[in-house]
Amino acid sequence: MRKAQAAEAKSFQTMVDTFMMWRDQIKHPEPDRAVRFAFVMVALVLRELILFERTRTFEEVLAVNDELLSQELPGLFLRYLGVQDET
Repeated sequence: MRKAQAAEAKSFQTMVDTFMMWRDQIKHPEPDRAVRFAFVMVALVLRELILFERTRTFEEVLAVNDELLSQELPGLFLRYLGVQDET
């Protein structure tokens, strides 16, 4: 269990380090923390909606499907970091 947790933490750190290559584009005052929190937000959304099949819970509010998630989650992630949309 500890080895699995350590491996997961190392993979997570690798993802954070990758995003730090674009640190100058992240407008959040604490870029490292912002990247970590943005990943957690996306993971929690996916966990609730997909793993725990909560899409039915939110049907009346917003019909969630894979297409919607693939369109909205990257924007949520980047906007939290303060990255401006170039379109």
